[in-house]
Amino acid sequence: MIQSNGSMNKRGIVSIIIFFLVVGVVSLFLWRTLSFYKKIQDGTLKPADLSFSSHLTTSNFAKAVATQTTGTVDVVSVDDPTLGSKDATLTIVEFADFGCPYSKEVSDVVRRLAVLYGSNVRFIYRDFPLVDLHPDAEIAAEAGACANDQHQFWSYHDKLFQHQDDLSVGALRTYAEQVGLNMNEYDECMRSQLFGKEVANDLADGLQAGVIGTPTFFFNGTKIEGAIPEDIFDSVIQAFLTPKTSS
Repeated sequence: MIQSNGSMNKRGIVSIIIFFLVVGVVSLFLWRTLSFYKKIQDGTLKPADLSFSSHLTTSNFAKAVATQTTGTVDVVSVDDPTLGSKDATLTIVEFADFGCPYSKEVSDVVRRLAVLYGSNVRFIYRDFPLVDLHPDAEIAAEAGACANDQHQFWSYHDKLFQHQDDLSVGALRTYAEQVGLNMNEYDECMRSQLFGKEVANDLADGLQAGVIGTPTFFFNGTKIEGAIPEDIFDSVIQAFLTPKTSS
């Protein structure tokens, strides 16, 4: 009986410790989010000043070719995969590479925030294959466009990031089968390179906008490079959605 009570006391202490650890983590998350939000709102921190270059896959080719830009740029497209409403207050354009580990890192964040904000935020996915680093990235981007043509881009997007260690032609076809694509249409789409020009246009637009690596985001035209941590991503969105009050 004494041993039993001792065990129960130990479990109780462990539960209390875990409870306070969870509360501490949640509190830190909320404080950090609120801190970034307030700094952006009062002008002490501008979204354009944010950079997460340690979580950005850069390309020597892109750095040599990309245009040097300042201010906001228009990178909104009408033929790329989207989440949210075209009438949203905030449009976020992402340039990403299916072979990039940091694009993978932030892909789940984008999916969660898209659900959270619904029609208030529009996400647009654009291809920026870094073929000098990821030789299969361009063909993977074309496969993604073929999936988008069948209105199944996002399930295929998730599948490719889950298996980005193998983006070979055969593997891409297997993933297409797994998400339920019409394989006759997929095979013809890939054989004809139907979306090769579109992928090339995305890359060119990114270079013109100053993109040198992936992932790179544009919040209503304001560029932020790298895989943005979820709490900061959320605070930036809130700052764009909340009207600024005059002091």
